[in-house]
Amino acid sequence: MLYISTIKQPVTNNQIQNKMNLFIKSAITSIFILAAITSVFSAEITIKVSKRYLNLPVSQQQDQGTMKFSIAGKQERSFRIRLAAAPE
Repeated sequence: MLYISTIKQPVTNNQIQNKMNLFIKSAITSIFILAAITSVFSAEITIKVSKRYLNLPVSQQQDQGTMKFSIAGKQERSFRIRLAAAPE
């Protein structure tokens, strides 16, 4: 008969510290990515309108947001829209 025995080595403080560092780095990276994604969806853009009509890309898959039109710092229009990320 063959008996195989494994002896578990005790976990060292260095190994615990490495796992904690990995967890902290992963958490910070996740928070950074979440913040970046959130800022992309709530971005403010400026568009120069030079023609009579402005076509806005609409998507039924997006959540509604508020679009505001301002001229010289004064708000002229505001409405809810499901604005697409890009024209389809």
